[in-house]
Amino acid sequence: MKMKIAIATAAILFAISSSVVSADARKNVTVNGQAVLFDQNPVVKSGVTLVQFKPIFKELGISVQWNQQKKQITGTKNGKHIVLTVGSKTAYVNGIPIKLDVPAQIVDGSVFVPLRFISESTGSYLGIKGNLIEIRNFSVQGATTQPQPVKPQVPQVNNATDDEITNYLNSYFSTVSYSKQIYDLRYLTVSNTNGFFNVGVYVEDLSQMKALISTGPEYPHKVMGEVANVLHTKYNKDNIGILMHLDFDAPFYPDSFHASAITDNGDGTYHVNVPAISLMYDFNKKTVRVYAINPDNKYNVSLLSEFKL
Repeated sequence: MKMKIAIATAAILFAISSSVVSADARKNVTVNGQAVLFDQNPVVKSGVTLVQFKPIFKELGISVQWNQQKKQITGTKNGKHIVLTVGSKTAYVNGIPIKLDVPAQIVDGSVFVPLRFISESTGSYLGIKGNLIEIRNFSVQGATTQPQPVKPQVPQVNNATDDEITNYLNSYFSTVSYSKQIYDLRYLTVSNTNGFFNVGVYVEDLSQMKALISTGPEYPHKVMGEVANVLHTKYNKDNIGILMHLDFDAPFYPDSFHASAITDNGDGTYHVNVPAISLMYDFNKKTVRVYAINPDNKYNVSLLSEFKL
């Protein structure tokens, strides 16, 4: 299965919602087990954690240059060329524009950068446990196995509303990892459609969606299986449909996509929403079916795999 996609764009999300800069709960950052020493504490703005760029770049082994006139940071590591500009919501990785929710910015005289973007653009694992933020490079000795995030407890809940389930998924499963790949996800639930509890899952990073599509027919289930299992055990859902979309804003008309997938934002940009993968879980029969949705053929659906849970 192929997807012809011409635009690379991603929104880097962090799981806490806030609209102002705050540092009321100090966050400690480690890289490969070593604490990072900052002159100023990390801060949170609009739900995104930002850190001083010099200490974090140094610990990650990123060679860095600072252009005072342009207010621009350039980092280089392992063939990756990263550029962030203070005040700009567009970063660049090897020349490809990446959309940020929060730009690099100056806080009390120091330049702060989005932590999650830095870790993911360098291929590093990012784990969050309370106020501890852990970054680990897979290439370093002793870090070949990805640390596992703390799993939420799943006491059974009866009669939960759609909004409550949506908030739970967005709180605990906005980041899902499998086989050293990290996925940033957003959820919207729609219950009791065609006998299934349906969950819309939105992937805003092109490379993440390509990995989900191209790795193998059972791979999407390996990524999303824990989400389905929590819906079954916590919320008593026996029949679950998970529909995964590629979902992003494009700076110009993306004619590689079917017109039905494109919405004019009215400001010169366009919103793209492409359903790509469907997973149908039947916990009574203990089966899951994985379907591909072909965007080049009016979204025809084809069965990729059916197997036992």
